Amino acid sequence: MQKSTTIIGVLEMLEDGFSYNDIRTRYSIGNSTITDIKKKFKTMDVTLKHLHSMTPKMVEQMFYPNAHPRKEAPLPDFEKVYKKLTDKNSKANLYFIWIDYKKLYPDGYQYTQFKHYFKQWLDENHLESNLRMAINRVPGEIMYIDWVGDTLDLVYTDVPGELQTAHFFTTTLGVSSYCFVMAFPNEQTPNFLQGTIEALNFYGGVPKILKPDNTKAASIKNTKDVLILNKVYEDLQDYYNTVIVPAPPLKPRAKSTVENNVKWIETHLLEKLKGRRFSSFSELNAEISIIIDELNNREFSKEKGNRKELFDKYDKPALQPLPHESLKPYTYVIKTVPNNYHVEYDNHYYSVPHTYYKQEVTLKASYFDIIICDSMKHLICTHKRAYKPFPKYITKEEHMPESHRYYYLENKMNAESYKSWAKSYGPNVYELICMVIGTFRYEEQSYKSCNGILHLCKNNPKVFSDTAAKTCLESHIYNYTHFKKQLYNLMNQKKTNSSGTLPEHKNIRGKSHYE
Repeated sequence: MQKSTTIIGVLEMLEDGFSYNDIRTRYSIGNSTITDIKKKFKTMDVTLKHLHSMTPKMVEQMFYPNAHPRKEAPLPDFEKVYKKLTDKNSKANLYFIWIDYKKLYPDGYQYTQFKHYFKQWLDENHLESNLRMAINRVPGEIMYIDWVGDTLDLVYTDVPGELQTAHFFTTTLGVSSYCFVMAFPNEQTPNFLQGTIEALNFYGGVPKILKPDNTKAASIKNTKDVLILNKVYEDLQDYYNTVIVPAPPLKPRAKSTVENNVKWIETHLLEKLKGRRFSSFSELNAEISIIIDELNNREFSKEKGNRKELFDKYDKPALQPLPHESLKPYTYVIKTVPNNYHVEYDNHYYSVPHTYYKQEVTLKASYFDIIICDSMKHLICTHKRAYKPFPKYITKEEHMPESHRYYYLENKMNAESYKSWAKSYGPNVYELICMVIGTFRYEEQSYKSCNGILHLCKNNPKVFSDTAAKTCLESHIYNYTHFKKQLYNLMNQKKTNSSGTLPEHKNIRGKSHYE
């Protein structure tokens, strides 16, 4: 069966005196088909003008009246098939619908004919759904991102005979469709992010737009009215100074470049990997790199050149430069600050200012550090990430209320710490603290006295603290109570002297000095 355009075109060329060879070249049909159309037209009581006024379907039925589905093999209700394919909650495709059809009608049409009749019905009833908008690709503008649908069990695990499944992350770029592929053990957010970073490194530059598939790894919410990016992908957007625009949900034609790339990879890469075994994902990705390099350098079948040549010529010069270092991927956790003002990550607890009690914060964890931000994404504090089992609580003194700091410092100190602290107030204070520690059988029992003495020193002039300590040493009484008494006596004397005459001292000049 020939289409109406071929039928009318053949008849017009015959009428204009063109040879069979010219017609064969123009419509890619054989001599017998040309002759068949010519004979049928002679038997019909119509003219070319009449054929032009008829619908394409009428013309085709006139020349091929028997070209319709055989009655013994019924076709399904294609309207129901169409609704099922376009339902946003349906995962069905035409092939699986055909499988169900064959279960009902074992002698029914094979998939090729089934697809042909469905397409024919679609052209007649939903022509607009088959239309494609022409898109001018801009060099280096968009990097398309997706996971390949098919997976393969390729990588050995620690269990003999057991294989780990490989999931394939892929991207294409700009006008060249230059392809990048990397295998991961799963499709979780950290791997999606790492794949994107590796792809940017592979291209050696940053495109204006990143267009990932509509996955939760990229966007929390993506509708025609609202776009909320996943925080981890939002960081990547800011770090690389690019724009992330996820493809609309259930709109594969919005990213046809990468969809076609996925099919290309399934055909040319996955087929080469089937049945092979790898000791690690590193070994698998090394092999993938070799195969993809070969495919990117393979000549196009319908035009000159290859993907690599187009990339070097058009896409690469249009890319923005990469930052000096790759982005460090962060894991994000939303936490509510408890009453001990420490938020937990990986079995360790990191402090925030106590004023954030009951507030929601975002904890960002990298291999090296912990970053904590408020609900408006403003930085609160940072900590070095802890890996040793103890201490469990990573605390900054400035995050504590005043009432907690006293006990925190007391628990944190030891004998050497108190001695070092005492030196800052004078030699007598240092010697007194050494004597206090020495009067106890266990030095830990002296810490309260040391802490009390040094806190008194903290709030008074050093000269008075050191003098009070000297008095304690001379009287051989080494405790907090006696030191406090001596210090207060000195302070009271100061007050008395300040209201009367100055005390006599060799360094104080009297009235006679100026006579």
